[in-house]
Amino acid sequence: MGRAVSARQVRLAGEVGVQSRSELGDEGLNRSQNFTSPVALVAKVAGASARACKARLELGRKLRGAVLLGGGEGLAPFPVVARVLDQGVLGVEAATTIVNQCGVLADRGCSPDVVALAEETLVDQTISCRLTAYVTVKAASHLREDAESSVSSPRRRLRVA
Repeated sequence: MGRAVSARQVRLAGEVGVQSRSELGDEGLNRSQNFTSPVALVAKVAGASARACKARLELGRKLRGAVLLGGGEGLAPFPVVARVLDQGVLGVEAATTIVNQCGVLADRGCSPDVVALAEETLVDQTISCRLTAYVTVKAASHLREDAESSVSSPRRRLRVA
């Protein structure tokens, strides 16, 4: 139940981040409520540390699709993580690790298919093997190395060491 509550906090923090983005100016949520940043707003409302709230905001932002020109939301970049996080199956720390490591793959030019496969593999391994967030970091590191080498040899299967 705690994981489901944490997931909801991440989602709500992500929404605060979107409603507070800088291009909204004084109409942004944080500024309209007289807060200097979305982190300050979430920290005040949640009664949590700024550090914890910043982490929630970042994960919430990374799980959302980009804001489109018409104001709508694009496709979510990490749907598997978002789904199992919302179900309370995956912890916030592990979700953060998976999203960050898969984001590195995308930033380094891996195809969306490779990133999606890495996301799915890490989620499956973390859940089925009941990996801690720390062990998920190690598994993600091994997987990232394997995925980056698969860019040069796309027929290789990703594996978690």
